[in-house]
Amino acid sequence: MYMLNKRTREMDIGVKYLPSLIVLLLVLTISITLYLTYNGHHISDSLPYVSDTGTLAPESCIFGQALNILWVLVSATIYVKYRQIKEINSRHNMQNTVLNKRTLIVGLVAAFGMSVVANFQETNMFYVHWVGAILTFGLGSVYLCMQTVLYLNITPIIGQRKVTGLRIILTVVSVLTFFNILRGYLHWKKDDGGYGYHNASVVTEWICATSIITYLSLLYWEFEKINLQEPRVLIEEKNTDPININ
Repeated sequence: MYMLNKRTREMDIGVKYLPSLIVLLLVLTISITLYLTYNGHHISDSLPYVSDTGTLAPESCIFGQALNILWVLVSATIYVKYRQIKEINSRHNMQNTVLNKRTLIVGLVAAFGMSVVANFQETNMFYVHWVGAILTFGLGSVYLCMQTVLYLNITPIIGQRKVTGLRIILTVVSVLTFFNILRGYLHWKKDDGGYGYHNASVVTEWICATSIITYLSLLYWEFEKINLQEPRVLIEEKNTDPININ
């Protein structure tokens, strides 16, 4: 039996650019897919739904790959936020533990919805695609509500009263616009009926998406002060004591 105890300097992992990277990748993706969608005449001349910009090839390939990457980045962001509040709870003996864990779960499921939207296009598997959309926008709005409650609890500690006020506004906007999202067709024309409602639904979907992503972008100033440390690895071999690598 033996134990390996190797002392090494723990590496700090900075996360301050994580929210900015999410915004940059999303804006770049939407810009490219919108151009390809209009250039290929894959939709009508009106403003498309967000997912309409990634339904047909070649834009669907870019849209799908980017959203899968965004799923990972957003999930990492949600986890870091969870760990931050967990640390605040520990230091200040606050009673947010249960809500913080539930917020983490809701956020991760909402982020997973992005992958569903990316991999199941509405023209191929409509109902599965819309399950993903409901997870992304619906649970995304619920995540904002829960996260805002957590912010209201920790604001006396971290400050940011004005930013918390902005978060409340973004949360209300995301919830209201989510319930106004209807569904249309790729090529919706004025004589199809309900054209005005269609345009209103499209606009509210874009507003809902923008409010959620803006909310996440506000994490930049908090993440500036957060560093993660590389995980500790414990190796257990048969008939030996655990090997502890610090």
